[in-house]
Order: sequence, then C-alpha cells, then structure tokens
Amino acid sequence: MKKLSIGILTAVALVFGVNQQASAQVEQGSMIIDAYYGFPNLGKKLWNALESDSSTVNSKATGVGPLGIRFEYMIADNLGFGADINYLTNGFDYDYTISEYNSTTGFFEDNTYTVSYKKTKLRIMARLNYHFVQTDVVDAYVGFGAGYKHKINKFSSTNPNDTENELESSLNLIPVSIRLCLGTRFFFTDNLGMNLEMGVGKGPLLSAGVSVKF
Repeated sequence: MKKLSIGILTAVALVFGVNQQASAQVEQGSMIIDAYYGFPNLGKKLWNALESDSSTVNSKATGVGPLGIRFEYMIADNLGFGADINYLTNGFDYDYTISEYNSTTGFFEDNTYTVSYKKTKLRIMARLNYHFVQTDVVDAYVGFGAGYKHKINKFSSTNPNDTENELESSLNLIPVSIRLCLGTRFFFTDNLGMNLEMGVGKGPLLSAGVSVKF
C-alpha cells in the first residue's frame, strides 16, 4: 500500500509537473469533502510488539484509525482553505493471575484480573493547500495544517490495587498539531472521486478514501 501510494503521487507530479487548468475539475468556489482511513496505527503496532514478548494471558492489542474527514473551500483556482479532523485510538487488554492471601479462609488463592489501557487522540487542524496539478481527472496539492490536539489516556483494572503508571499519565504535553502533506484526488465523475495523501507530523503517514465535490 505504501509503495503504491508513493508511486501514484510521484507519477502525478512527474507527468503533470505544472498547474494545468484548461479543464480543471477543481476551481475557485469548489468545495471538497474527503473521508479517509490512514495507515499505519503506530501505537497499535507497538503494543503488538510488546504483546509478543509478554508472558500475560489473553493479551490483545487494540486500535482504530487513524480515520478522519477533511473539508476544503477553493478561495482561488489553485489555493484552498479548510479543516482536517482525525481520530485515533490504540491500547491493550490482558489478564494476569496472582496468588493472594484470603483473610477469611486463611489460605492463599489464585485470583485473575483484567487490565485495559487505551489512548485516544483527536486532532482538529486548519488546512491550506496549494494545487499544482489541475485537470478534469487529477487534482494534486501540497498542504500545511496546524491546530489543536486532544489526548486522553484511560486505564482500568478489575484489581482495585492497580494504578495507572505515572509516566503514561504525564504524556499529555503540548496540545498542538502540525502537518505537511502531499496529496492527490482522482475524479471518476464531476462530483465523485478518490483521495490519496502522505504526510509528516500529526495525522496518518498514508491515507486513502472517497472525495465528494460540490
């Protein structure tokens, strides 16, 4: 998927290389909505790696996204302004068994507890895109985004003596998101197409989805 996306975006830039607006699908006044799913979920991959080295029982890495929606309004034929909202979760669940003293019976007994840890991230960024390729099929752009990041760490355990790790609790640092990206839309009709985007910073490394133009 990664090689395919990079290859498509590179081919578009090489073939079209200049802003072609003779029969542009996207122009001043156009509004575009992109719904997308991104890859990879790095946190989930990390939990999977830790899980493979873990001696816990019924351990499972969990995660959704990154998924999101972008809105863009073309303030000029080759310049668009809008917003990017994306959502991501990752974490783990596992069971563990410990031997505990039962003061009622006077014996030690094995008790099994379930632990769940989940990170949730919501990013809301303003976006500015410069469109360097515009035809009746292809719309390619470079973009910059900046905005707010909201992060929640949630820990739960059926063992009342378990507490959340202090280091994990302190990971909510500067609530700012910044992103640089290169993207392409391919339109199948006047109003419907697909989108591909790769970027650095906050948000997915690679994403793909559906585009609707108004």
